[in-house]
Amino acid sequence: MNFFGLQVEMWQIYTVIAVIMMISEIAVPGFVLFPIGVGILATAPLSIFVTNITAQMIIMALAITFSLVLFRKFIPLNNNKVQLKTNVDHMIGKTGIVQDDVNNDLDKGYVKLYGDSWRAVSADGKVIMKGSKVVIERLDGNKVIVRKKNSENKE
Repeated sequence: MNFFGLQVEMWQIYTVIAVIMMISEIAVPGFVLFPIGVGILATAPLSIFVTNITAQMIIMALAITFSLVLFRKFIPLNNNKVQLKTNVDHMIGKTGIVQDDVNNDLDKGYVKLYGDSWRAVSADGKVIMKGSKVVIERLDGNKVIVRKKNSENKE
């Protein structure tokens, strides 16, 4: 193939495209261009022996597919389902102290954790008295759902 007056072989073109794809991975999120570049690079030496362009494209498609399967554990497939953990999520399972009686019927109660007061609701609906130790089970908006800490729990 003649390219700007230079004699260029297909394997050289594939190699340049593959290297560009792999380097471009730095700027593109998702780790997809690198495996595609690897698949194209795998096709380059085979193009020396297989001169039919249709056969080369089939080989390239197979090589790219194999490369994507090989690298799939590095490719984030469920971007919309990724749960980002926040500092608030780390409260779950931690022990706090009841500052104001937790009473679901009266819609009152506060728990102190890490120096902050949090509106609290009893998980089992029982009243938890001031000064009691509680375990944070989950969060509901700006409220913590708590249960009274048993003395045998080692948290």
